[in-house]
Amino acid sequence: IMAAGSGSRMFPLTESIPKALLPVGNLPMIFYPVDMLEKAGFTDVIVVVLESAHRQIRHVLQEVCNSRIRMDFVPVPDKQDMGTADTLRHLAVLKKIVSDVLVISCDLVTDVPLHRLADTHRMRDATVTMLLVSRSSQNAEKDASGGKGGTKSKTGTEMGERDFIGLDKDCRLLFFAAEADLEENIVLRKSLLTRHPYITIRTMLVDAHLYLISKWVVDFLTENKTMSTVKGELIPCLIRKQIRSSKKMVQTTDASYESPEDQRRSGSQSDIHNFVSSDPIVRMAQEMSSSGYTAPKARATGSNDIKCYACVVNEGFCLRANTLNSYDEVNRQICRHLPSVLPEWREPNIHPTANIHQRSQVGSDSLVGEGVVIGERCSIKWSNIGKHCVISDRVKITNSVIMDYVTIKEGCNIQACIVCSNAHLSEGCILKGCQVGQGFTVKEKTEAKGETLLPDEELQL
Repeated sequence: IMAAGSGSRMFPLTESIPKALLPVGNLPMIFYPVDMLEKAGFTDVIVVVLESAHRQIRHVLQEVCNSRIRMDFVPVPDKQDMGTADTLRHLAVLKKIVSDVLVISCDLVTDVPLHRLADTHRMRDATVTMLLVSRSSQNAEKDASGGKGGTKSKTGTEMGERDFIGLDKDCRLLFFAAEADLEENIVLRKSLLTRHPYITIRTMLVDAHLYLISKWVVDFLTENKTMSTVKGELIPCLIRKQIRSSKKMVQTTDASYESPEDQRRSGSQSDIHNFVSSDPIVRMAQEMSSSGYTAPKARATGSNDIKCYACVVNEGFCLRANTLNSYDEVNRQICRHLPSVLPEWREPNIHPTANIHQRSQVGSDSLVGEGVVIGERCSIKWSNIGKHCVISDRVKITNSVIMDYVTIKEGCNIQACIVCSNAHLSEGCILKGCQVGQGFTVKEKTEAKGETLLPDEELQL
């Protein structure tokens, strides 16, 4: 589980709390991938965290998850900007990865069963398999959840963040590029079209940052230190190498045979295709052969030893909380999807210890945490209220996330806002599309729209 991101795209929420512990449906974000792995039958998980957040994340997971999974926490330096590929390389050096590996981001919340990804990977004998989600299905979910009372959410297909993804009829990945990296035209190699004359380029698929990667790819990364990210560099590289021939391997006698592993160590070969044979069964077959090793015909002609596939999901719930907008969207929808995302979760939407005035209304699409006090004539819709919040009379909260220990005084109107822990909203505040930093006090009768409200010293920093 990749949980070492700085969360810079989620400022100011991550100023005082690690991104992995931000609440989604009143549970820490990282709880969802841990629960998904446990449901799928995993017994061990490596959790990559920043050194500064190591103890806090470990403590919360042990307290909240009550999981049977053995968690191996691997801290990385805060000042060392490590991408996902860098992290896999780091884990390989530490001897943490000994087989094919499932890589998942801590901000993924989904009810898609992992066996669908694994089935595709095994059935296709894939090098790498990634989960792609149809954006149209998520847009339909967003429309169904209301989207009322707040600013319009921006999806991954807006703001120039689309991916251009080329697939054949079997969902083999043949082209992958971010819109920001493309010029006016999409260039496809002739060799690609010769081998795959029917390709569909799709722009309404979103990378869920869930990958199943063969062990030899991690070995390749340890020898090729120029790659930093899985999505931006490793995946496009593997897709390109599918259609390119490896360096021709000449048949040798048994006495002079040098295995691919030995050749990599001696520096005599750098071709990615040579790492495929690092599979122990293939290696054993080569070493036991009575004749010299001869490269398979498919390899010599450019072929089938590297295979990239996608598992495309057109229905179900699958969102990443990796930006302010997407974090808001996940929290808006999670209440409706908890039965499918956490089928064994039995907590009620309104905690038994919450004290809600009989003349107040809390919608069925909202969550209210432990020890919350809600005064008279309040209205709460499509919102999540954290633990021990105090909400006074005549307060309206719509499409918002209110974290723990927040105080909201009389007559406030909160729409599409994220209010961090220990914040204090004075009487008569009207906030729309705002983020309120931890411990910040909003002055009486403040009216703000689309603003980030922080102490002056934090703004200066």
